[in-house]
Amino acid sequence: MSPTRARDAADADADADDADALAACRVFLKLRALAVWDDLVGRECDITLVGDREPCANARFAGVDARERAFAMEALRGALGTHARARVRCEDVVSLSMRRRDRESADEDEMRTMTCDSDDERAR
Repeated sequence: MSPTRARDAADADADADDADALAACRVFLKLRALAVWDDLVGRECDITLVGDREPCANARFAGVDARERAFAMEALRGALGTHARARVRCEDVVSLSMRRRDRESADEDEMRTMTCDSDDERAR
């Protein structure tokens, strides 16, 4: 089901407790999240980890796992050298600064920052 059809199905049903409307909303939100992650694949990013005040590594974003708890990175360059592929836990990441596709050598005004809080931090 397309995000538009899922949204329309949810809008058509005025009863928010209806199981079909809730399922349609979940489908719509999951498809929208997948589209966002898909758009980020292949972008260069700077990674700031918990305890660091500035980016400590950079890599090419390759994806996220099904539960959105770990990032897949390619060509990760950091203090321990360069790794062809790496898995970075979201709970260890304070922020990812993604470069725009049209200019990989973007200056700071052209960077987009996405913050990923760990489950533990949200529970506090």
